[in-house]
Amino acid sequence: YKSFDIDTNLKPDFIGDVTNMNEIKNESFDLVCAFQVLEHMIYEKFFLAIKEMSRISKNFVFISIPCELNSFNLSMKLSLKARIIHRLSCNFNLLIRLPNFFIKDINIEKLIERDDKINPHYWEVGRPSYPKKKILKVIKKSNLEIIKCFHNKQFAYHWFILCKKVNAK
Repeated sequence: YKSFDIDTNLKPDFIGDVTNMNEIKNESFDLVCAFQVLEHMIYEKFFLAIKEMSRISKNFVFISIPCELNSFNLSMKLSLKARIIHRLSCNFNLLIRLPNFFIKDINIEKLIERDDKINPHYWEVGRPSYPKKKILKVIKKSNLEIIKCFHNKQFAYHWFILCKKVNAK
């Protein structure tokens, strides 16, 4: 495990900007991850970040991006312990996405004017200017094949995307 961060206080193995990781050689890692990171830069840098992550990965890129999603989650668990039915258990999870009628884009100008500048989200998937299709299109342009996309059913705000390099074995 090696860490990369812009914040030196976190004592990462590598320090810098995810859009320019020149100190790391091509295909240095089997898996490159960025969880809840990419939304903290303006969207125009998203492609550069994904491209850099693809460059330093031998095989896989795994990201998590916030997704503004109205949803309904139903989860049930049934466990029976009887003599005849020794341990019958069943889990049922259902995630229903609801329309996003009232969600607006984030006002980037207001974020830039803020004094604190602490961890703002400049964009989020599911807002009008950033539909899922747009994000997936950028990822595919970065020499990556999307293997799996999924939401955490208990907290659908996190959208996970697992990718494999097109030329990976």
